Amino acid sequence: MATARKRTWWERLFSPEPDFYALLEEQAAKTLEGVQALVHWMYTGDAAKALRVQETEHEADDIRHHLAEELAHVFSPPLDREDIHYLSRRLDEVINYTHDIVREMEIFGLEPDEAMREMSELLLEGTTELYEGFQALRDNPEAAVHHAQTAKKIENRVERRYRLGVKTLFEGDDFKDILMRREVYRHISNTADRIDEAADALWFAVMKHL
Repeated sequence: MATARKRTWWERLFSPEPDFYALLEEQAAKTLEGVQALVHWMYTGDAAKALRVQETEHEADDIRHHLAEELAHVFSPPLDREDIHYLSRRLDEVINYTHDIVREMEIFGLEPDEAMREMSELLLEGTTELYEGFQALRDNPEAAVHHAQTAKKIENRVERRYRLGVKTLFEGDDFKDILMRREVYRHISNTADRIDEAADALWFAVMKHL
């Protein structure tokens, strides 16, 4: 298979600049779509929504790969290369963990419970704030910082719901079910951690350029 020719520095200097703000926003939008599908599946059991979570993960991967290819060739990106790469990677982890929630529940054969639904709604709140932050990144960095800070607050709210959910679980007597559900709870909590890390990356990238 032939490999793509690397651009010369002259071509990189005078080629049209890729719109990295738009690519990051597109990746954030796809991540949000995946979390929306997760919440819908949690409440309806619609298998098409579970499949949609998987599809959005693949589509977000395609966006990330395209962004990485463009970043390797561009002469002067609007943000530091490391920041763009890090922002994209943190978003990628949010959608990957979201997909893994569905996959884990399907493997365990678990139906969603109240704690799972409420925690998934909190994930949606945090991902919505992330998306709005990426929307604002180009033209309104102060707003991007605000959305990043709001997204970070979701982690503590998920953690509180996680602990309450585990407490309720251990009031039951089906030990196998308790252990499986606790694993899913923990995975949802870890997804909130990934949202927190993406919000941190967004905040840091903005503050470097204010």
